[in-house]
Amino acid sequence: MMMMDEYRVISGEGGRSYLRTGKLDELRSIDAVIFDCDGVLIDARGSYDAAIMMTVDRVLREMFNLRLPWRRLAPPLVQKLRQTGGFNNDWDSVYALVAFALLFLQARRLGAPQTIARRERREIAKGIADSIDTFAASERTSGRASVDSFLRARLSSRYESFARRLKMLGYPGNPPDSFLTAVFDEAYFGPSLYRRIYASEPRYGYQKGLIDRERVLLSKSDLNRVRKVVGKSLSIITGRPYLGTKHTLGATMDYFDRKASVFIGDLDLDPALASSLEKFRKPSAAGLMHSRDALSSKVPLYVGDSGEDIMMVENARRLKERFLFAGTYGTSFDPHEQVEFFRRSGADLILPAARSLPRILERAKKNSL
Repeated sequence: MMMMDEYRVISGEGGRSYLRTGKLDELRSIDAVIFDCDGVLIDARGSYDAAIMMTVDRVLREMFNLRLPWRRLAPPLVQKLRQTGGFNNDWDSVYALVAFALLFLQARRLGAPQTIARRERREIAKGIADSIDTFAASERTSGRASVDSFLRARLSSRYESFARRLKMLGYPGNPPDSFLTAVFDEAYFGPSLYRRIYASEPRYGYQKGLIDRERVLLSKSDLNRVRKVVGKSLSIITGRPYLGTKHTLGATMDYFDRKASVFIGDLDLDPALASSLEKFRKPSAAGLMHSRDALSSKVPLYVGDSGEDIMMVENARRLKERFLFAGTYGTSFDPHEQVEFFRRSGADLILPAARSLPRILERAKKNSL
């Protein structure tokens, strides 16, 4: 565990940044920057995060007659799941929340959602939170598979009947065949983009995609400053599909080398890409090394906001590769806790937002930090 005095506080307009002691010389040597997307380049709290809440709510209401206050309940639970390093795919996060909710429907016969007593809803909500706390503290970090393994051990002989209920979700599976993923992607993409991606008609009545709520977090001026410091070498490694990334970033995409970038979400939209993209799933280090090589970089910095991001860098380092990691905390549900998480994890640099990076890189190059 890292200690407080092992980080130097750097004050800035956007909030405090933290530089790990002994990392300044390496920071000066950075010659490429590789960005995660959600929470770093794009504020996805009103889109992907909202789609998680909406999908969990709809699935539980329509399939299991349960309504809970997911707008309040889900954000801290999703943050815990993401910190495990195994939930880069938000479909997996939906699956986990539904599965842990169902634990508390065992041996219950609930009436219509409006007839569930408030006290009972609170008890169910607390049970879900406690179970995810226990799960997140374990060593399992493989998304849906780790949820199934955890529940199998917990339920023992009752697991098979429980698993049959979960199969009603059609997950793992892609839209339009899977109820879980079809609801999520229709809510997130909206009808027009959903038709373009899946060549299928939407069925669940969402009129406008949550994707249109997204906000780009780095301006063209910010990116020009970063490119000037590192020599124009920028790329993206994201769980998003290319079309979804391009939709939100627009012309900003031109700042990133597409051949050096990895859009892992394309695998979930088109299983035919499995042979070329499966190896890049976070927290595999393969994406980092692909970007590093394509950018001809010797000292790349990866900027992310979650557990699988820092695990990706750790996995690269285990292969004796040279990478630095910067974690952003400003878009997390609990920024203070996220800072502590990155400190415990030994992040090289901790930023309130990616827009703080240009100034820090400029100051490091000028020896003025």
